[in-house]
Amino acid sequence: KIPVFAAAWLALAITTLPVAAAGEGITALPEKGLFRPLLADPKEPRFQLGMQWVDSDLNDTRVGAVGFGENFGIARWAGRHAEEAWQFNLSAAVLAQFDMNAPSTDLVNADYIVGFPLSYRNDRWSVRLRFFHQSSHLGDEFLLRVHPDRVNLSFESLETLVSYEWDNWRAYGGGEYLVNREPEELE
Repeated sequence: KIPVFAAAWLALAITTLPVAAAGEGITALPEKGLFRPLLADPKEPRFQLGMQWVDSDLNDTRVGAVGFGENFGIARWAGRHAEEAWQFNLSAAVLAQFDMNAPSTDLVNADYIVGFPLSYRNDRWSVRLRFFHQSSHLGDEFLLRVHPDRVNLSFESLETLVSYEWDNWRAYGGGEYLVNREPEELE
């Protein structure tokens, strides 16, 4: 079941591609994106590896975190002038955490993310509008060891980020709106 808002956004993004293809400057499968990846966002689709030390009431442990993901350019088209362009991408990632102190290095959690970013760049300014789905799944060994209450955790979200670049600096900000969520109480 796709929410009406999400279906409308996808229809807008998909119908924009043929209009762009009719104009000059269309590039199929561009190698680079218009919106530079965020360095500090743990949900940014990229290849990453990390170690975290957890000190909580439930457990004190080391957590190994890995991520496998990428943004794939589908189409880019030129804007009204040379420094302006639009790009439609497919982004996907798997982000997983492992309990490094468990007997079998248990998979604690895996998040699956797939999205459709639409990016715009005009000189130093760039914007990314991304509709994406995320679902979270607990690992088998972790479930057998901890016995948590089962919750089906997934959501669709619309994220907007704006970025301005100057010299070697970059400022960015934005927000995210959960379009559909399970459980419904998820904030």
